[in-house]
Amino acid sequence: MKISQFGCLLFSTLASIGLFVKANAVEDFATLTVTIKGIQNQKGQICLKIYDNESGFPLGDNSGVKNQCTKITGNSLKKEFTNLKKGTYAVAVIDDQNDDTKLDRDFLGIPEEGFGISNNPTVSIKTGTPKFEQASFSLIQNQTIEIVMKYSLEQSFFDSTSPRNHMSVRRNSLISKLPEINPKSKTCAELAEVSKI
Repeated sequence: MKISQFGCLLFSTLASIGLFVKANAVEDFATLTVTIKGIQNQKGQICLKIYDNESGFPLGDNSGVKNQCTKITGNSLKKEFTNLKKGTYAVAVIDDQNDDTKLDRDFLGIPEEGFGISNNPTVSIKTGTPKFEQASFSLIQNQTIEIVMKYSLEQSFFDSTSPRNHMSVRRNSLISKLPEINPKSKTCAELAEVSKI
C-alpha cells in the first residue's frame, strides 16, 4: 500500500471515530425548558436554580448547577437550559422582589416572597420545606416542566385542626362579636352568652 493511500485510510478512520465520539457526546446532554405560571407581581425578577442533588436544595446560595434571573414581564414565563448532562434534577424558583436573588422569610422561616418547586409539591407548616427527592425528575431527553408559583403556605387538614388554629378561629370569632357588646344595653346574661363563643 502506498503511503498516500495509507494516509487517506488513516484520516478516514480518525474522522469516523471523531464523529462517533461527537455523536455520543451530544446524546449525553439534553435541554430542559421550564414554564412558570401564576406570577402575581409585575415588577422584580424571577430567579431559577437547577440542582442535581440534595445539597443546598432549595434555598442554598452557592449550590445548584445552573441559575438564571429574568425580569418579570407578565404572569408567566419560559426559560430554556441547554447542555444539561442527562440525570436527575430539581428546580427552585423565587419571585425576587428586592433583587437579592434570595427567598425572603420572616423570623419563623415562612416565605415572604413567591416561590415554586418542580413537581409542585404541597408546602405547608405540616410538610415543611420539600426535599430534593420530592421535587426531582429524570432528564433523559429534551423535556418541558411546569411550575406554578405559590405566595402563601398551603393549609393541610392537620394545620386546620391544630390547637393553634382553633385558638385563632376562636379569637377572630370573639373579635367579630365585639361591636355587639355594649355594657349599657346588654344584660349580664347576654354578655355571658357572647363570651361562650
